[in-house]
Amino acid sequence: MNFEDVLGDDVFQNAINYLKVDCKIDVGFCSQRPGSMKLSATSTAIIIYALKTLKQLSPEEENLLCNELMSFQILCGSYQGAFGILKDNDITTWSTSQACLALEALKRDNDCLNNGIMWLCKVQNDNGGWSFNGKSDSTKIEYCFYPLLVLFKYSRQNEITKKALTLGLSYVSMYKANTTLEKIMRIFILERIYVQNIDSSRELDAMLSLRNDILRDFSGDKIVDSDNIHFYVDFYLPAYYLLIREFIKPDNSLSLYLIKVLQDSLIKGKGWAPPFRKEPFSWTTSLALVTIFFWIHDCKKYCLSDSEVINKLRSIKKDDITMETHIERCPLNGGLCNKTDEISHEYGDNKIFLDIPYNMEYLTFEEVLINTIKENGLKPIMAKDSIKSKALLCKICTLIQECKKKVAEALFIIITNAKIRVSENPAKRKWLVKIVSKIKWLTNVGSCSRPRISAELQKRL
Repeated sequence: MNFEDVLGDDVFQNAINYLKVDCKIDVGFCSQRPGSMKLSATSTAIIIYALKTLKQLSPEEENLLCNELMSFQILCGSYQGAFGILKDNDITTWSTSQACLALEALKRDNDCLNNGIMWLCKVQNDNGGWSFNGKSDSTKIEYCFYPLLVLFKYSRQNEITKKALTLGLSYVSMYKANTTLEKIMRIFILERIYVQNIDSSRELDAMLSLRNDILRDFSGDKIVDSDNIHFYVDFYLPAYYLLIREFIKPDNSLSLYLIKVLQDSLIKGKGWAPPFRKEPFSWTTSLALVTIFFWIHDCKKYCLSDSEVINKLRSIKKDDITMETHIERCPLNGGLCNKTDEISHEYGDNKIFLDIPYNMEYLTFEEVLINTIKENGLKPIMAKDSIKSKALLCKICTLIQECKKKVAEALFIIITNAKIRVSENPAKRKWLVKIVSKIKWLTNVGSCSRPRISAELQKRL
């Protein structure tokens, strides 16, 4: 498999030309998109890293671009070692980290790289985190991601860098992740850098969070600098694959959907843009190409059939993203269930677990289902309210199944835009029919789009 199989003829070369020619200015690459003559250490570093990863730089180009990138380094003052434009006040931990990653990709283990890393260590906060500008006490896991990658990849480790890495990983380990991006970044850092065995329920929780975001037409997280409310960075949705590829396969429905987004969002046959933009941007184009590159690499790694994967890619829709493919082992205790008593208690015979999207159009569904379940002497448990429960996760991990210990045989109703699926449990068929009848009634009323009951389910009932 190659780029042509995924994107079509000439797109890859057009995108490379867009980065190397359209975005090139006198020193490095332009900020954000062609037409802007503003110097940018960040854009220059991102494009160099992408071109090097994609093996699209000759030795002469590498030397030239390396020198141009190093010219962004501040040589004196409090910012000594950092990368950016001093007069524009755009020196950040991100720009410096991106420059260091690009130099590392170019195999330039020199004083320039060392000085950049020393500045990152210098501006690390006492709690182990980093701020965006390297000045404030406002730390976020998003600001720590690139500095930690730099420290992890650095080949000339010393006491200062080791201490900074240890402190940073401790910060991430204790960090309370709330957004989808934070959850996935935390897992990536701890599994890839910290080499820490993560409770699989955290992986599942992050994947469920991303799936739910996609189903509600989420286009990507915004990383906002709390010290400057006018500044924010879009996190490009398809680039999530670069983070989740550590624990899901390339033919997973979520992986395929993210690559499909790239196929469908190509602009003018040569680049990609942030949400709601109509012209290609340099950083999104770079991320898109790197994402596809590693997806193709992973398909080859797992020896997947090119034709089968491409066929799946052509037909994948967001409604096809299912929880059962997000995780392939029980999320409890590293795959070994040690919570039998807890599960037995949580999965009482009178409980029904409901997984309903957050969209307002499903509010009527939620109300009617809850009332119907209660009328039949049963207790509704909302998955979105209980998702952090490890005992509940044992059930959710493969969508509809009996617990590995055979104690969780509760009904589970899942509603998506495409269909309603109900777990099969003959012992509870008498009230199952009542509830499904109520769902059938719901699908036949109202003017808004409603889920439909699958033909297979109707046949079974």
